[in-house]
Amino acid sequence: MAGKTNSSITNVAALANVSIATVSRVLSGKRDKDDDIARRVRAAAEQLNYSVNYAASAATSPTPSAWSSPAPRTHSAPNCSTKSNTPATPTNSS
Repeated sequence: MAGKTNSSITNVAALANVSIATVSRVLSGKRDKDDDIARRVRAAAEQLNYSVNYAASAATSPTPSAWSSPAPRTHSAPNCSTKSNTPATPTNSS
């Protein structure tokens, strides 16, 4: 791809003089306001040819996605309890 750089969200934040979180919110559409900050972020992203890395976003997202699946549920085998129902009996070491 001609003109493509290895820009990161950190570069966009530095150029726009905002936090990484602000860049993330603006570019994901989660920022409600279309103000000077949002315009600066979009301009910086365009200037740096930055595009969102969706694989990286999915890997750090707290919401489940196709990339993750719940761990399988395991059941204890019979007679393999971590808690004993019988009282401990002192042993004589004489």
